[in-house]
Amino acid sequence: MENYENFPKTHYTTKAYLAGPEVFHKDAKEVIQAKKDLCTQFGIGPLSPLDNELPCTHSKSRLAIAIVNGNIKMIRECDFVIANLSNFRGTETHPNCDSGTAWECGYATAIGKPVLAYTNDAFVLPNEIKQSIDCCTIGDFQEALYVYITFGCKIREKPTPTFGKTISLDPKSLQIFDADALGAFKLGYAYGKKENVAYTISDKRSLITKFGQTDRNGYRFEDFDSPVNIMISVNHRLL
Repeated sequence: MENYENFPKTHYTTKAYLAGPEVFHKDAKEVIQAKKDLCTQFGIGPLSPLDNELPCTHSKSRLAIAIVNGNIKMIRECDFVIANLSNFRGTETHPNCDSGTAWECGYATAIGKPVLAYTNDAFVLPNEIKQSIDCCTIGDFQEALYVYITFGCKIREKPTPTFGKTISLDPKSLQIFDADALGAFKLGYAYGKKENVAYTISDKRSLITKFGQTDRNGYRFEDFDSPVNIMISVNHRLL
């Protein structure tokens, strides 16, 4: 789309919440700032998990709850969500996006916020997620973003997703870290709809205890004494 460079940049006409695993990057501030800079080129006011005002506390649970509440607040305030759903901590045979990001996409969908997701591999996402949000490859992201802003956050008409009540989140059987994408998406959707959803976690150890401080690519793990991503934890009051 050759015209997006000329999009007005004098003021923000819309706000977007930036969801993705970048918060675990060792250079998280720089990486997220680069994404914010791209947003401002389109006249978008970017909101990021790093924008949270966190309390001065030694309690991991209080800090985790503050982050969760801050992220939810920004999702509710934004006009749409921009989500990085690329393969993250999955395997070659079981690719998977960041579970916390999938949860946020499900929550946004439940409260009627449009979601524009980009991925390095379309096969990372289950069909139920792709049918519920707008998704493009990384190479097509800027064009899709231009269309999103220009035409009011609607690339295509999406059916209202309907999900079951029982979800299994078993990192061992799924051979992935934390939780699978579809389960996390459904949990976020259920939370947004204020529905109770049953789910199981086979290993109750914290992420740090299970996996250490970082993964093989140097991405940090959450350190909140929780067995799953903190966004997922709110479904079962694990915090």
